[in-house]
Amino acid sequence: MVIFNSSKRKRTLQLIDFLTANKINSKKDSDVLKLLFNKLFPLFLYKIKLYGITLSNQDEMVIILEKIGYNVNQISKSLEISVEEVNQIRQNFYNKFNYLKPDALLTYIENPFEAFL
Repeated sequence: MVIFNSSKRKRTLQLIDFLTANKINSKKDSDVLKLLFNKLFPLFLYKIKLYGITLSNQDEMVIILEKIGYNVNQISKSLEISVEEVNQIRQNFYNKFNYLKPDALLTYIENPFEAFL
């Protein structure tokens, strides 16, 4: 069970409000999403870079939306790309880490020890 302090809860609500009100189809939209996401998960994208993984802006958006719980169809609609494109981006990302279970990978990036519990 995750317990949010009031500040983290507020940032979570800001992120959800932003996502439900907007499609992410411009650089400005993706910058706002990244800013809010980094407040909620401050080291997540940084840790991906530490692993030597480079992501395009679209790759980052897919991974961010997946991390906050969007499914493939929701990601596709938010980014205005096809489901096939979303699946291809996700698969390429997971292949770089040689992981079979996407949920375990997203946990591993944030906390390597927690992924194996």
